Amino acid sequence: ESIARIENNKGMVAPISSLTAVNAFQKKYNDTHEIKMTRSQQEGMKSILTTKDRYIAIQGYAGVAKTTMLSWAKDLIEQEGFKVRGLTIASSAAQEMTQKSGIKTDVFPLVLQELKNAKNAQLKKTVYILDEASMLSSPQGHELIKQIERTQARLILVGDKAQLPSVNNGRIFGLAQEYDIHTTTMDEIVRQKNSKALEAVKHAIKGEVKEAIEKLHHVEEKSSHTERIDWIAKEWLSYSEDKRKNTLIFAATH
Repeated sequence: ESIARIENNKGMVAPISSLTAVNAFQKKYNDTHEIKMTRSQQEGMKSILTTKDRYIAIQGYAGVAKTTMLSWAKDLIEQEGFKVRGLTIASSAAQEMTQKSGIKTDVFPLVLQELKNAKNAQLKKTVYILDEASMLSSPQGHELIKQIERTQARLILVGDKAQLPSVNNGRIFGLAQEYDIHTTTMDEIVRQKNSKALEAVKHAIKGEVKEAIEKLHHVEEKSSHTERIDWIAKEWLSYSEDKRKNTLIFAATH
């Protein structure tokens, strides 16, 4: 039912802004700031502001500065006379979203209740942004999508489908992308400035764990559990006292 609602609401809203206005906003920003918007950030903004769909997704890997992009989008959305409301599943994420993007953000139950209290078609000028959308369960997604349609609001699902899955059943964010919700992918990593760290992150995104670790440090391979434990103990004991204090040892339990 949720997927059907997403499909049925394609082309059902007017764009918040024109492509010309978004381009002008981005050009002005890039002309006046040393650090420029990435291509991914620009495309994410354009998607949010010019879409005709009630529901869209921003699929962004870790470190692509999604929250920064949302702060810019918020400025232009509000210039066009719309309100922006954020929601997250985790309370810590809500605090971070509010601080970093300037978007008033609260946890899912609180915002959902606000939607339920609203009258039909009352929120036509409100854009809801769900951050870390991969944590949204199917039951939560079903109720949220239904209330967004009833109130005639708009919903932007933002996150990374490979991260932080829902603790409950379902994976509505990834499923919606599989069933062709309008999606913009942000893939230009800006968080890692070190070239080795950047390469490691790219491998990690692809699920290439061994290659990712190798980019950061030496990988020692031992054929048995006993050999591994013995090597780790000797290696750690060879460190100075200060280095030991700053060294973590992770060991598998099976």
